[in-house]
Order: sequence, then structure tokens, then C-alpha cells
Amino acid sequence: MNRICRTCKEEKALQENYYKSKKSPGGYHTKCKACCKAYHQEYHKQTYKPNPRKLKYPYLESSYSKEYARNNHLLIKYGITIEEYKKRLDD
Repeated sequence: MNRICRTCKEEKALQENYYKSKKSPGGYHTKCKACCKAYHQEYHKQTYKPNPRKLKYPYLESSYSKEYARNNHLLIKYGITIEEYKKRLDD
């Protein structure tokens, strides 16, 4: 049994190319799987923005620099500034 996709207007086999749906009268969606996937990917791109707190390296995305982030890291973890760190490396 075949059905014509509402979006791409191609005739495709019903059971392999369409998702099941209890809401529709035929028991299958009116869009094929490929069109559903393309629609959901585009919707996701437009709707969801990346969370800056979950970025691996947030200093690359935000306004403060790598040096500022490095200074904070040294200050929090070791209690020293970049200048003190560089002095210790030179000694």
C-alpha cells in the first residue's frame, strides 16, 4: 500500500516510510519519515539556543579573555596570580 507525502508530494510505501499515528484516520502520519526528520531538525535549530553554562570552554564564547580565565583558575585552585605563577616558572 502506498501513500503520497503531504510535504514532498512523493508516493512512498506506507509501512516503511511513515510513522504510526493513532490520531490520523489511516493509522499513519501524513508526512513521510524523511520530511518529519527535516522538519524537527529545522524546528530544533530555530527554537533551542546552546546554554553558555554547559559549553566546554565558555571563555572562547564570551567577552572575557583566556588570560582572565587562566588567572581565575590559578587564583581559585592555587591562590596565586599569573605574575606569581610566571615567577615560579622562571625560578
